[in-house]
This record gives sequence, structure tokens and C-alpha cells, in this order.
Amino acid sequence: MRILYLASLLGLLLGPTPAAFAQSDTSPMGAARTIAPDIVAPPAIDPEEIERVAPRAPLSEIGPARPPGPLAGETDWTLVRPLVTAAGRLEVGGVTVVLAGIDIIEPERRCRGRDGGRWPCGMRARTALRGFLRGRTVACDPAGDGGGAVRRASCRLGARDLGAWLVENGWAMAAGNGPYADAQRRAIDNKRGIFADEGVDPAPSADAPPVSILPADEAASGLGG
Repeated sequence: MRILYLASLLGLLLGPTPAAFAQSDTSPMGAARTIAPDIVAPPAIDPEEIERVAPRAPLSEIGPARPPGPLAGETDWTLVRPLVTAAGRLEVGGVTVVLAGIDIIEPERRCRGRDGGRWPCGMRARTALRGFLRGRTVACDPAGDGGGAVRRASCRLGARDLGAWLVENGWAMAAGNGPYADAQRRAIDNKRGIFADEGVDPAPSADAPPVSILPADEAASGLGG
């Protein structure tokens, strides 16, 4: 028994014999599989036999997106991603739409604060409207005459009236004959926007540059006198 135990232990230490390796190599699992290139490889093709065919017609009419056209003759205007040039003035498709019922605080305007300093209230107002719209589509109803490159309209984002939003947040003034007098009183009471400093009326800065009506190149060259 002791001899058999020692022989088994010696076999474990020395590992399998070469005969065992030879036997494993001849087993079906260890046999190599022959691959025939003439069966697996693609057939040879003569380049002269290849013919280029025309592409098929598209399944539907396609083309690049066109910019929005002028708003003439329409009763309901849809402004897709309008450009906000001022808090109350939008541009799209070469047409400028001015919100009805408000007095716009122009971007170059600076307002007087409680401490006597000036702050860029016009730019802040424009930034506020840009942040509110975030490039979304605006629906407008024309107000007054509908000709020319500048149109006046009442616009809304969803169900939200843009003119009312600007006035009640203090980023526009209510026009004298407009419907937003109550909204302006709420802005004053809540000290919003340009009314943030109690008892201080918005006023243009004395050093604010005037808005030129000349073309940009003429204004820059000083041709306006």
C-alpha cells in the first residue's frame, strides 16, 4: 500500500507522460480543421463586368430648410426662433416685429440707481427676454397696418403674453394707451427690473451715446456731423 501511495504521489509531481500528450493530440477534439481557400474566399470578379447604376429616386421630396418668409398677408404670424434685438423687438426672415402696447427700453440705455450710479438696464432687459424665449417659437397677432419691414403685433409664448411679461417684470414700460398699466403697477410694487430701486425712476444716462439713424458704416466714419 505504501508503495502504491508513493507511486501515485510521484506521478502527480512529475505530471503526465509524453505518451499521454501523444494520446491527447490524436483525439477528435484536438484535430486541426482544414480550410479550403477556394471555397471560403470570394470569387474573382472582372472589373470590366462592374457597372455603375444611377441612384434610385428619393421616397419623398427633400431639400434644405428654407428661412421663414415675409409676414405680409397673414393674420396669424409664427416666428420660428426669432432674434431678440431689444426687450420688445424681434426679427425673423428680414422682418422686424415690435410688441404692441409697450415702450421699449433700448439696449444702449442706462438707468440711474439709488446710489446715483448707472447700470445697463437696456442690455439687462434684452437678456431677460432672450432667456425667457430660449429660441422657442412665438405666435403673434398683427396690430395696426401690416406693411413694410417693421410690423407691430401682440405676441405670446404659449399662452403667455410677451408684452405683459416684460412690463410686469420691469423690463419694459407700459405705453400710455396700452393694456399693461396694471402690470406696470405690479412691477413697481414688487420692485422688479428697472424699478428695483424704490423711488428712483428710470432715466437715460447723460453719457449714453445717441442712436444714429445713419447706416453703420457712415455712423462709424462720423459723416453724421
